[in-house]
Amino acid sequence: DVIQIKRFIGPSIGFGDGSDSPVGDNTRFSVSTTSTQAIFFNGLDPATNLVNSRVWEYQHHVYFIDIENGAPILSRKTLTNTGMKNDEQLVEGIENIRFLYGFDNNGDNTPDTYVPAADVLAPVWDNETLQRLVAVKIYVLVRSAQADNSYDNQTTYQLGDKQINPFNDNFRRKVLSTTVVLENPVLIRN
Repeated sequence: DVIQIKRFIGPSIGFGDGSDSPVGDNTRFSVSTTSTQAIFFNGLDPATNLVNSRVWEYQHHVYFIDIENGAPILSRKTLTNTGMKNDEQLVEGIENIRFLYGFDNNGDNTPDTYVPAADVLAPVWDNETLQRLVAVKIYVLVRSAQADNSYDNQTTYQLGDKQINPFNDNFRRKVLSTTVVLENPVLIRN
């Protein structure tokens, strides 16, 4: 799987009325927001004059698995003023990741179902239904850095709804999982 995480970083870094200016970092993006509008801009560009707006730093990261010299690595791309042409290696040995999205179907803020991204319909992602994304289950398959010739890996791994067949190699692996509760998943509801 691949996951994109887009967020505003708080507290706000300024007002959009010109009374102060956002952080002067031209490699980042900021957003000027009101309760009904959001305008994105480069960190050095002047904030637009939205009445009663706040300015926030905007982050956009994409996490994915890469292979370098035969070894799996959890990597990340970050949005900058030059696009997303920057691969950052984060953790060696992360061989697979899986995300299941927890949706609240009845308004009690508790996930009723967990589904992979491919099974989520566009209206649900766009917050056009009564379902709300309230949690994410994260599964990580970690592989040892070096092969152990005394070990023959014949294990089948389960990452949520995804089964990974035996690798038939000499690397040890372990599945780790956690659930992240999204504290403020929806700012504006249709």
